[in-house]
Amino acid sequence: MPTKKTQESTKSMSIHSNDDEQHSDSPREYSCGSEETARKTIDSSVLNELEKKIAKGMIPGKISHSALQEDALQPVIFPEDASVIRTTREKHQGHAGTVLWLTGLPAAGKSTIARLTELRLFESGFNALVLDADNIRRGLCADLGFNAEDRSENVRRIAHVARLFLEAGHIVIVSCISPFAHDREVARNIVGLDDFHEIFLDCPIEVCRNRDPKGLYARALRGEISGFTGVDSEYQTPSNPVLTLLTAMHSSSECSDVLVKYADAIFSRRMAMDVHRQKRGCDL
Repeated sequence: MPTKKTQESTKSMSIHSNDDEQHSDSPREYSCGSEETARKTIDSSVLNELEKKIAKGMIPGKISHSALQEDALQPVIFPEDASVIRTTREKHQGHAGTVLWLTGLPAAGKSTIARLTELRLFESGFNALVLDADNIRRGLCADLGFNAEDRSENVRRIAHVARLFLEAGHIVIVSCISPFAHDREVARNIVGLDDFHEIFLDCPIEVCRNRDPKGLYARALRGEISGFTGVDSEYQTPSNPVLTLLTAMHSSSECSDVLVKYADAIFSRRMAMDVHRQKRGCDL
């Protein structure tokens, strides 16, 4: 069972690093449950009503049609409870689960630092894994492009996957540009306010362009690709990240050290809260 302590302050850890569907107007049928379950019809009027609310500003933000369908389907979706709940898994493995969401410009060092942190936590006995946006775009999000709506959907899907692993007690390290503040807030609400830790990898655009390990900045500047963050698509800087790694002044290894210490602090605080709850339970 891994045990760790840290004297570092969780709010003041900053370090500076060197590395790096179209919808029709006709009703649709959706099967709910087994073959014996009665088929239910979702009328497109439900979707139309939601779209009207968006147009009137009654629902904030831009919502994709897939999200509207999801809302319309809620009456026929019944979530299943887990046979092994999160707290039981965490007690069994000796540590709490959490989500470390690494955001920043392309080539700011997200993937490198995520992989280093995953390895160090794993070698210390933690169940840690990386969800890298590039890898997820090769499978789960292969149908998405890079316009604003698809970028938002990409972040939403990644957040839901992270939440599934979190509920299994894992330490999830997300490596994703996630350039828009609204999308990161959506991810925070999906994961949960207490479990979502926004880590900003702050690196000057000039440094990122000079690194350009995949040659994407060069291609974007030549006009070969469009909608590239840092060239012709904006990156909205986090206003209040829990941790900032300034990755133009220190190595990826040094940044990973700070991230591991921050994770240690999360686990120490969580364990202390659990002990306090258990004591209160005994007193009651």
